Amino acid sequence: MRGLDIWVRALHKNPGAACQGVPPPIWPLDFRGLKGKGVPTTTVKREVYYPPHRMFDLVADVERYPEFLPTWQAVRVRNRTGDGYDTDQVVRLGPVRHTFTTHTRLILPNAIEVHSTQAPFRAFSLQWKFDVADDGGCNIHLNVTFELRSRALSALSALLSRESVDRMVTAFEDRARRMYGAPARASHD
Repeated sequence: MRGLDIWVRALHKNPGAACQGVPPPIWPLDFRGLKGKGVPTTTVKREVYYPPHRMFDLVADVERYPEFLPTWQAVRVRNRTGDGYDTDQVVRLGPVRHTFTTHTRLILPNAIEVHSTQAPFRAFSLQWKFDVADDGGCNIHLNVTFELRSRALSALSALLSRESVDRMVTAFEDRARRMYGAPARASHD
């Protein structure tokens, strides 16, 4: 982890280096109501009018997250294989930065699974599914389940709340619009 430590220290010295041009967070961080909860699970479903393989590609391109997901400061992919990779990520929630590592499994062409049991998570699972809708759009299903090792890290709970996960899906949809142009129809839940 020495390389990651150097990388994170460099971000502390120049926090704008990893996120130049990234707008401030688009969602308010609300920490109320998180005490005493069990293992939170959040599911977001949405139909967008881009092909499933395009949405898969946007989500799989984790190295680009700091360009359009406001809390993501930096990402480093390591151990890339044919069906996945490990990722070191730095997110910023207010004045606090959290570094965590995940393993991503790409299930071409319609699913992405992200898992971690390393700090700050006791358990973390994020599952994306992209299916062709009856009307030709793409049904996106995102399921997030996590348990933190410490209640002191409740800021990460705010990042993974229903509202924040919904806004994250919206950020991917906005990214698709910038990359691929306006869809033929408006998206819906």
